[in-house]
Parts: sequence; C-alpha cells; structure tokens
Amino acid sequence: MHRVKQRLLKSHEFFGKSRLNERQRWKSDPSRNMHEISPHFMIGGIGLMKRQIFQLGLITTLVFTLFGCQRSPSGSTAAGVNSQAPDFSLQDLDGKGVTLSQFKGKVVILDFWATWCPPCRREIPHFVDLYKKYQDKGLVVVGVALDDEGAKVVKPFVEEYKINYPLALGGPQAPGGPEAQHAYGGIQGIPTTFIIDKTGKIVDTFVGSREADVFEKKIQPLL
Repeated sequence: MHRVKQRLLKSHEFFGKSRLNERQRWKSDPSRNMHEISPHFMIGGIGLMKRQIFQLGLITTLVFTLFGCQRSPSGSTAAGVNSQAPDFSLQDLDGKGVTLSQFKGKVVILDFWATWCPPCRREIPHFVDLYKKYQDKGLVVVGVALDDEGAKVVKPFVEEYKINYPLALGGPQAPGGPEAQHAYGGIQGIPTTFIIDKTGKIVDTFVGSREADVFEKKIQPLL
C-alpha cells in the first residue's frame, strides 16, 4: 500500500508542475487564448491519468489477491506448517456442532472467509468444484465464516453460491468463534486457507485467494 501512495503522490506532483508551467507561459503572453494552451498536454494528461487509474486498479487487485482482506490482529501466531491442526468446536448454520476432529482421516481444506470479502467470494466456486470432484476420494472442505452478523448473512450467500460443503460460524459473536480464530493465529487476513492431511497435520497455508489448480495440486498427493 506504501507503493500505491507513492504513485499517487508522483501523479499529483506531475500534474501540478505541468499546470504551473502552462500558467507561467500564459502570464508571459496574455494574448494567448486559454483554448490555445497546450491541447496536447490536456489530451495527453487525460490519457496518462486513465493509464495511472488502470495501473492503480491492477495494483489494488494484486494486493487483495496476494494478501486478502485485512483484519485486526489478535497478537497470536499462526498455526504453522507441519504442526498439528488445532481442533475447534463451532456451530453450523442450523446450530449443530462442527469440530475439526469429526473429519479425522480425511484431507481437509479449512477456509476462513467472510461474505463481504471479494477474494473470498472469488474462491468459493473453486472449493465447490473441488469438493464435488474429490469428495468420494476423501476430501472435505470446511468453510468458517467470520461475518459479525452470522447466519443471517451467510445463509443467503450459501444459496446464491450453491455451497455444497460443510460450513461453520466463526465470527466474534459465534460460540467458539474467537477461540477458533485465536487457535489458528488470529486470522489477520482473509481468506486464510489451511491444507490438512489425513493425520491432522497442516501441510500448507495460504493467505489471499488462489486459483483452483493451486489447491488441486496440493491435495492430490494427500488423497
């Protein structure tokens, strides 16, 4: 984000200097009409501005993709690769219990996400397809929704995106939600996704969205 700010400052500096030069030239020759003043600059400046807006859009998209939606840090360290995945006790959208241990013996994609997070929404169809493709081979996807509003906002989202895998509520008001977040490092950015093997060990962790083939390559050797 610091680089984005630098780009914006440079843009303002460029346009500011250019406008100052035009103003000085006009003052030195008042007979010039305003419409005669550097039309190439005005056209070029608009084109440059459009290019820079486009570049900033790309940078913003890249930041969201790589680092996800940032959340307030909790001061906990993330559950590390090669460590045992912490168990949790949460509730699904109907109030039934959901624990990680109930999926023992399966390969688990554990996804911490929220309905308001664009990178999270982009990943959901990947998980739907992966679960449909590999469910019979021992894969389970578990989504932990961190929305403050809980089931009220998650249920319509599930219907819209046709989510076919188990979901649990892990927001600040959800029973067991803060504990689950803390156990997995505080979840400072979403989506945060853990790949867990059949023995319950964390094989890999991703912060920010990824394409489906990234997850597929990770789970195939584990199934």
